[in-house]
Amino acid sequence: MRRGAQGILLVASFLMAASFPGSAHALSVPSEVAVEVSVTGRPASPEVIVEALLWEVRRALGLSPLFEPRLLALSGLQPILPGEEQEVTGVIRFAEREERIGEVMVRASVRNEGVELQPVQTLIVSNSPERIPRPGVLFPEVTLSEPVRILFHHKNGAAIPVDLLVKVRSAGPKGSKIHLIGGVGRAGRDELRSGHQAMRTYLARIVQGTGYWVSLPSGEEVAIAAQRLNPGHVTSGILQLQISGDPIRLWVEAAGEGDPTLLEEDGVHFRGVVKNPTVVLQGIYSAGEPPLTFQIGGPPFLQEEVTGRPLKGNYGVFYEILVTLLNPSDRSRTVVLFYLPVGGAAGSTLVLDGQIYEITPIPAFSEVPVATFLLGPQERRTFVLKVSPQAGSWYPVRLELRTIP
Repeated sequence: MRRGAQGILLVASFLMAASFPGSAHALSVPSEVAVEVSVTGRPASPEVIVEALLWEVRRALGLSPLFEPRLLALSGLQPILPGEEQEVTGVIRFAEREERIGEVMVRASVRNEGVELQPVQTLIVSNSPERIPRPGVLFPEVTLSEPVRILFHHKNGAAIPVDLLVKVRSAGPKGSKIHLIGGVGRAGRDELRSGHQAMRTYLARIVQGTGYWVSLPSGEEVAIAAQRLNPGHVTSGILQLQISGDPIRLWVEAAGEGDPTLLEEDGVHFRGVVKNPTVVLQGIYSAGEPPLTFQIGGPPFLQEEVTGRPLKGNYGVFYEILVTLLNPSDRSRTVVLFYLPVGGAAGSTLVLDGQIYEITPIPAFSEVPVATFLLGPQERRTFVLKVSPQAGSWYPVRLELRTIP
């Protein structure tokens, strides 16, 4: 098999099927599998390597992405730089809804294939209906070929559990290859926490270019994100896809019994496609002057490409802010960057010159210091700040630079 490929090799010496006693599923799989995993990152972290490995193992065994894995043993796992390889072996136990399904021995060949991330051209937002009334399609199929970011945020308002799935299918005869970077918050009743977890994970991975490759043969359909939602539970996620080969079809659904049909929007929240989802700002702040403020998630709002409907809060839109700090005095001055929610309780994750700064959700009209800059006499300093409004929080928020006496 070609080195670094995404294909799956079932080990020939273990073709005897393993039975999974007590399972409601008719499963017949090898007791051992070998997979080839292609990851990216500077370096690729063990967390992402395991995520990619489990994705490929589920695929090899024909298991739903909702089957919950537990690593009973794993050896050989280390961060790897672009161009490096490693062999990982271990034992994985799968369960569904706390019911043990079976254990599988795994051998994985892992390679870090470098990737140059391209600017995101399209933002897909799946947030309406925010409260899921019954199983159905939450975002209808759309064809994609350029770099795309997907933001989803939904709460199960039904009386039964539903499975929230982000699904893709290759839309051409040659198949597709997808580079995936993502963060998905833990499902639960706290929507602030779920949205914050998703954005924190996503931004940390974007900074390092940490993700993995998924290959799609022509016509194959897979879920690239999956969460089981119990009644009253909410989940948030943010994914970034870079597509090569044939275009793909993508949609979001709350899976349940029967064929899914498109659910009506709720008239409050947003469902749609936004082009060029980046806002570029810049500012100069001189120490000792009145505060310099940037508003994040406020007007002007980007618009849905067909209907022109505003994306209030600019959720999932990236703000890139170039800031220049000046100290015109002959003594050292201290400048502090503050975070102030003004729309309601909110949290954020900021990237400042490649470093992650996490702000856990705080009440409206409170403030927290984020970063401190000590400027020497006559010093000039420039930095780049990146931030995106995260699902579950109330935007806008303000970022404010002030001089501290």
